[in-house]
Amino acid sequence: KVIKIVFSELKKYFTILTNIVIKDYVVLKEKRATFISDLDSVNQRNSISNPYSNLFLVGDWTNTELPATIEGAIKSGKDVVEKIKVL
Repeated sequence: KVIKIVFSELKKYFTILTNIVIKDYVVLKEKRATFISDLDSVNQRNSISNPYSNLFLVGDWTNTELPATIEGAIKSGKDVVEKIKVL
């Protein structure tokens, strides 16, 4: 079921996939994908801001107050967009 959903979404944006047939696939679920970091590593994560007014850092490794996950990466990107809007 997952592959049908993913592939139908991909076909919307990549027309080259229209006639492709997937014969085999594997769905991996990682139960330990999000690690629990200690306070030291959290405190060492960089802020999206820095001394340069036109340079921003984004990614799951920045300090978003979220774990270093895709959600953290997305939040850092959204935070930077908001900062750029006020430049």
